[in-house]
Amino acid sequence: MPTAPPPGTPRWTLNAADISGGSDGQLLVGCHIVQNATNYTFTKPDWTVLATSTGTTLPTAAFTFPTFNHRNINGWSVGMSTPPTDTTQNWGADSWSFPAQPLVEIEDTTPGQSGEFTAQAGSGLTGEEVASYAKA
Repeated sequence: MPTAPPPGTPRWTLNAADISGGSDGQLLVGCHIVQNATNYTFTKPDWTVLATSTGTTLPTAAFTFPTFNHRNINGWSVGMSTPPTDTTQNWGADSWSFPAQPLVEIEDTTPGQSGEFTAQAGSGLTGEEVASYAKA
């Protein structure tokens, strides 16, 4: 079972109020961006890693996580703006998207969606959002 990073580890959390665009963007509520020594990881709310930034050093410019699958949607793309200079600052002007998804047992597709988010510094989730995600 994944565990939260140690106290003091820089992290940002996606909150419902800070995600815009298609309705499926809300499936990212509670996900985290965690700063490690040489990369950033994008995790599920339970800290399971979904994607890790590429390269051998911590990115200092805008970057996009490799695509990943999450909550029955394939091909999520999460783009991050330039990292904040202070890890207590929010990480804003970020984007999410995914391509059209095939519908199960139907010869059609669901259109892709895209939107933006601001990742909140620290744990970021309100008590209500934690309870809501726990029910999902």
